[in-house]
Amino acid sequence: MCDIEEATNQLLDVNLHENQKSVQVTESDLGSESELLVTIGATVPTGFEQTAADEVREKLGSSCKISRDRGKIYFVISVESLAQVHCLRSVDNLFVVVQEFQDYQFKQTKEEVLKDFEDLAGK
Repeated sequence: MCDIEEATNQLLDVNLHENQKSVQVTESDLGSESELLVTIGATVPTGFEQTAADEVREKLGSSCKISRDRGKIYFVISVESLAQVHCLRSVDNLFVVVQEFQDYQFKQTKEEVLKDFEDLAGK
């Protein structure tokens, strides 16, 4: 086990398992009744999307969706496998996808947009 994975496992034990019951999950988010799945987004160097997708398939056993936006991939894994994500070598940044909007219409002013984001956080 790599040092990063070991440290991440310790953090998961402290943070994730305590808050796991407060996460709202729909039936479509569950692989099985007891398995909580999360969507992970990752940025990769432009042109290395396929290499990163292959690494995710090999190390995590998850299929990847390569974004039309260059330099991004998305994959779904179980919460139990979350620590292994930090051992991926071909990705730059990782983030958890909470909600995705296909055609978000930005408002006219910065204040209106920030208010929209604030309202989304409450949901």
